[in-house]
Amino acid sequence: MDLRANPLLSGLYCLVPATSILIFCFARSHRIEAALQAVVAVSFLMLYSMINWRTCAEMGYCGTVAATVLETVKTRTVEAALAVVALTLVAATILGNQRAGKS
Repeated sequence: MDLRANPLLSGLYCLVPATSILIFCFARSHRIEAALQAVVAVSFLMLYSMINWRTCAEMGYCGTVAATVLETVKTRTVEAALAVVALTLVAATILGNQRAGKS
């Protein structure tokens, strides 16, 4: 990655996924954790799509913005970020059902 092209965008691209572990470690509520993980995943998708768009625009093979975003969703890193959200929601649902059953 060329950090000189857009240092802010590149820095955020590297920083945003790292916040996921902090959310996992410090979030008190499972619902809040799921919401924050969703924000991280969507932010990461947007940042990654912007970087992909910048690259394809420089090389001249871009189709549409939507096509670029859909291609970005198919990457393993974005799929992993979305899987974190899904698994956090599953865990929150299971733990919420267990707590409701104990009362």
